Parts: sequence; C-alpha cells; structure tokens
Amino acid sequence: MPTTGSRDGLGGCRGRLHFAYPQIASWAAFFRRSAALTCALRDLSCSWIEPIIIVTLTVTRFYAPQHVYQIMRKIHEFDAALREAFESGAHDRGVYFIQSDAENRVIPCSPNKLMFSDVVSIRPGRRMLPTRFKTVAKSVGRRKLLALDGQIEAMEKSAEVPVLIPVEKAMALLELAYSNLEFDDPGDNSRKAHLAALEHLSRSSKNPQLQNHVWLVTARDRQLPRLRAEGRPSDNPDTKQQADILRPKVNDIPALMLFRQEGEAEKGWRDLPFWWPVILTPRSAVTSIFANDEPSTA
Repeated sequence: MPTTGSRDGLGGCRGRLHFAYPQIASWAAFFRRSAALTCALRDLSCSWIEPIIIVTLTVTRFYAPQHVYQIMRKIHEFDAALREAFESGAHDRGVYFIQSDAENRVIPCSPNKLMFSDVVSIRPGRRMLPTRFKTVAKSVGRRKLLALDGQIEAMEKSAEVPVLIPVEKAMALLELAYSNLEFDDPGDNSRKAHLAALEHLSRSSKNPQLQNHVWLVTARDRQLPRLRAEGRPSDNPDTKQQADILRPKVNDIPALMLFRQEGEAEKGWRDLPFWWPVILTPRSAVTSIFANDEPSTA
C-alpha cells in the first residue's frame, strides 16, 4: 500500500500504485510522457465503470500538483475500501452506494453517478475527520462557537463519560462544528459526506436498542498546531485516551468526538477557538461509498 505526503504545495507518494477508477481518465494524459507508466484500456464487464484505465506506476517518490495529489488520494481511498471489503469477506454483505437528496436525507446512489462525483469511502472501524482547513474570522464565528459551547455544556459530561444521544442531535452538533471551518480547496470540505455517514451508520445499525443513536465524547483545552513540524496539516486531534474509552462501545453505532481547540494565532490558527469533529465508524458497518453532488474543480 503506498504512503503519501506533501511538500511545498505538492503531494507525494512512494511505492507501487495500482488504481482502477473512471475519474483517472481525465488526468491520465498528465502521465503519458513518463516511461515508467503503463496504461492499458480494458473493456470490463462492469458497464458502470466503462471505459476504464488500469494504471500501474512504480516510483521511489512521485510529486504532483496539489489538485492531482488530492485526486490520487481519493482514488486510492476508494480502491482501498473496495479491496478491504473483498479481502475481509465483508463483500458478502454488499457495498452501499449512498448520496444526500435535496432535503439532505441519505438515499441510495446509482453506481453510475460515481463517474461524475467526488467520493468518500466509509469503512468499518475508521476515523473520519476534516483536515486542511482554517477557521472563519473571529468576528464571524464567535456566535456559532458560543452556541455549540452552550449545547455541549448543557449535557454536563466530559471526555471521561461517553454520552448516548439521538442521531439528530449529533448531526446538529456536527453541523455547528463545521460552520466555523473554512477550506481553501472545496474538495477538502467533507461536511456533507460526514453528516451523511453519521446518519447512515446510526440508522442502519442492526442493534434495535442503539439504532438512531450516536456515542458522543468531548474534550476541551486542546492546543494542536495547524501544521506539523514538517509542514503537513495536523490530523490527530484525538488521543489514545478516547480510543480506549470508545473501543468497547463502537461496534454497532458510530461515535462523534468533539475537541475544543484554543485556535491561537501562534499555533497557525486565527485566534478563534473551535470544535474539531472526529467520527469513529462502527466495526460492524458495511463498507459504503458516498457520492457528492458534483466533483470539485481545481
């Protein structure tokens, strides 16, 4: 499995990459001048992914513009989710393709739509969180921050005690948390996919006592810098403490973790505290692919 990284606005990957995905056709021409790349057009039996280009690339380190790197990252995520479902035997339960309708309800999605959409994979036992963002201006975000602070304080709970809340309440908290996040690249904004994932995983639970609920864990006084020492965006607001608390609980329904970051300017933020959301998917979940309405443009 390839590893990824970025430097000076570029994305990098190392190892042997093998992708099979229709979206690659739009940018495969970018690589055709490289002798290290072999492209073969295959006529596969799956009509919803015709035509398709199979690409095998062997590199020690490959750098590309950030928008190309993001496309490659999403392709790898999609490919890895499907491969994991087959290797683990979970494919016997199927793979769900979902989207949100005009009223933000989760509905089935035709696989044909994946050819024209940004996709987000929803895999069992994984974290889902926004990265590569900054906060909105302090004057703009203060009101929503106070609203979210108040709702969480009203629960009178802390990170020590997971709280079982209705999925509708969890989605409202997640929506408020996202409202104070700002993304330079629209393709990094995973708000819609994460809301859909939280609802889908909760409502599709096979445990009738937990169905339509979400575990909530919160923590305060976090001071994570926006960028790591090597320049990459931070992506680890949660800690082993939260993982240990939730591990025995997150089997049938998802968990929503909210971490209140201080958001100090010296840490690379904009002097506005904010809640960083992290979703933990249940171990019993069926691999799902969420399709946004339309692909982002670079």
